[in-house]
Amino acid sequence: MSSDDDSDFDSQSSDYDSNDSSSNSSSGSSSEEDAGEWETIEVPEQDPPHHPYVFTEHPGPVNPPPRDSSPIVYFMMFCTLDLLQRFVDQTNRYAEQYPASHNLRPRSRAHQWIPTTVTEMKGFIALILNMGIVQLPSIFMYWSTEASIQQTFFRRMFRRNRFQLLLKFFHLEDNRNIYPRGHPNYNPITKYQYLVSFANRKFMEHYLPREYLAIDESMIGSRGRFCYRQFMPNKRHARFVVKLWLLVESASKYCMQFFVYRGRRYDPAPPEGQGYDVVIRLLRVSNLLNRSYHVVVDSFFCSHRLASALFAFGTYLTGTIRKNRDIPAAAKVAKPPVGRSTYWRNGQSLLVAFREKASKVVRVLSTCAEARNVNNKPMVTADIYNPHMCGVDVHDQQLYVYHDERKTVKVWKKATFNILSHMLLNAYQIYIQNTDDPNPLCRRRFNSSVIEALAADHLRAQVVHENAEPLRDGRAAENVQAGVRLLPDRKGKECVVCSHKNGNGRKRSRTVCVVCERGVHVSCEKRHTHN
Repeated sequence: MSSDDDSDFDSQSSDYDSNDSSSNSSSGSSSEEDAGEWETIEVPEQDPPHHPYVFTEHPGPVNPPPRDSSPIVYFMMFCTLDLLQRFVDQTNRYAEQYPASHNLRPRSRAHQWIPTTVTEMKGFIALILNMGIVQLPSIFMYWSTEASIQQTFFRRMFRRNRFQLLLKFFHLEDNRNIYPRGHPNYNPITKYQYLVSFANRKFMEHYLPREYLAIDESMIGSRGRFCYRQFMPNKRHARFVVKLWLLVESASKYCMQFFVYRGRRYDPAPPEGQGYDVVIRLLRVSNLLNRSYHVVVDSFFCSHRLASALFAFGTYLTGTIRKNRDIPAAAKVAKPPVGRSTYWRNGQSLLVAFREKASKVVRVLSTCAEARNVNNKPMVTADIYNPHMCGVDVHDQQLYVYHDERKTVKVWKKATFNILSHMLLNAYQIYIQNTDDPNPLCRRRFNSSVIEALAADHLRAQVVHENAEPLRDGRAAENVQAGVRLLPDRKGKECVVCSHKNGNGRKRSRTVCVVCERGVHVSCEKRHTHN
């Protein structure tokens, strides 16, 4: 076992919000009463209680695509065209609102905004996902002209300025619908709440989990200033984080449900404790209660009160438990010899104290186990806790192999791209279970296939756009909304609107009018006449 109740308590109790230095509330306090009567059990247990709940579900992908489908089909099950259209609509709306609310300089890049489309948004997301495979220190380096680090895919997809404009104006929610801070209805995650709800709905819609489920925290590192920031002193890679609560299937590591912890101010802990509330909430919104599932948690969540409540809901619980929780006094001070264990039972609940190492006593509580040892270890740890608790941790490890956790001022954008990576990882899990290929794609090749498919439409549109020829009546060969096209090979022409031959007024443009083929900046196109 890798979890010690005392060391785990130290790491969890150090969490606090950025605006409050007091420790974060946990699931159950030291004042919890010793509920019920516990009795010591001899090993092996002579008359273990009957386990009334039998798992009878038929787990696996729900309504999957045909088994020979390409990877992009699996990804589009989660990142649908409706979601992409919302990205496009809200991004264009914010770009229109931006100049009115900001004092822009005459040469500001924001003046060059051209409304985006679903095709271009696919290309934008392809680049965001590809940055998880090709990881460089800064965005500028993806468009570097240095031969040693030049990335031709990024240069073919977008001009750097266009990509940065899309990143700047990328939006999911109309700012006019967001309540200001201090308002009774203010929600600190409103800017990406739609995506959280959308992703959770799709995750549940396309998969039915197996019997064992794991619940734990996941973190998105960020040093941005936001009211629900958590400080994690024991997490070396990211001490300031956005904390997510995840429900993951232990076998496949498929994420079933998650929600963002908004801090004590907006997510106050109920009397039962924060861990109790998180577990019940995740299972309830996932519609997994009363279906004989078995939930595995660590000591932050586990308590006898939670175990009893879940058992009443037809759900088993197994987890390490802290010695200051509602357990018998003998279990709190128990120090069995190394390799030995001591058992207590209270009805359906079994408690074991096991010393794995000389300096560590581990306490485990379960409502679906019997007092029995396997290879000098309690059966509850060897067969239940150890194999199934790592679901969230492994899910995170898989996620961050191909996820670019780049620094950003806008925390909600970082969270949004993290959720898109969760979608991509879940799509891969369904692909693995739904393919007939004896040699299925590895995850890197699966991600690359999705990225190439997302980029294909945008690359084709660029080729058509650059090769558009003006017709005799002055119309372009394709319907170009902006009225300008990009010159190939970094060529340029003097802008007929703002360029002047006298003095130092010559200004060159890489775009030309599609009607008269004269050079014109995007920001000057509205003032251009075809005389």
